[in-house]
Amino acid sequence: MSSEFQSLLSAAFTTALSASRRESFLSDLIPEFRSTLPTKRLRDVFSIAGLSKAGEQLRVRQQRTGKGLALVWLVSGGAVRHRVNWVDLPNLSIPPAVSQVTSFIIRERAKLLFERATEAFANEIQRGTVTLMARRGSPLTDRSSMPSSACAHVVIDDWMKSVGRVASEPLFDIVVVPALDEEAVYREKAAAAGRVWTKLLPVVIEKLWPGGLPPLSRLSNRQFGDAVEHELRRLGIGLRELPHERTITDARKTYSGMRLEK
Repeated sequence: MSSEFQSLLSAAFTTALSASRRESFLSDLIPEFRSTLPTKRLRDVFSIAGLSKAGEQLRVRQQRTGKGLALVWLVSGGAVRHRVNWVDLPNLSIPPAVSQVTSFIIRERAKLLFERATEAFANEIQRGTVTLMARRGSPLTDRSSMPSSACAHVVIDDWMKSVGRVASEPLFDIVVVPALDEEAVYREKAAAAGRVWTKLLPVVIEKLWPGGLPPLSRLSNRQFGDAVEHELRRLGIGLRELPHERTITDARKTYSGMRLEK
């Protein structure tokens, strides 16, 4: 599969465990969940009700590959490390050292994680907020984009096999086109411009003033320079000096009230 696409399961869990949804997603299913070290990599500890008496806990970390979870079971015999992929959750394999009670509860929770993530992502698809590509009608056809208007009628029949249907047409090898990371694109443009003001200023202006620069009466050259300097520091671009007054004036004449072409 091309690296520019995500599998259905990967996209579903990426969405469910995003920074804005991760804690609520887990705490809904695990009432005892408390985020102890909120990071982008899902490094948290939670205990399961009824298991603390047995001294058992489970530490969860998202795999760096994004394909699943890295689990560390804290049992009486010590720490047991275990990696599971998203496809493993409905039939989760539990290390033998873990008690039967813990195994049962964790398997049930793993199924809930899978069901909640896929159901939520199916809703995202039907709302048209997700861009899909699929082989339509036959697994031998070329993959093509799904119109956003058709996504409301998409039903995923098997998340493991990435197959589904829209109306009466079968869909095979369904993949997700990740949303464009505008901040990453912007940083790439800024880095490519280097420290050449005539190249860098248009990039920064488009970001800070997408509708074009305000008139001088609303944004003085000093305010313009301060805003640019602050933005460059945010980007980690170090410059020994700001652009000359003439460079700023020329930029204002060129871009005032104009939308830049991307």
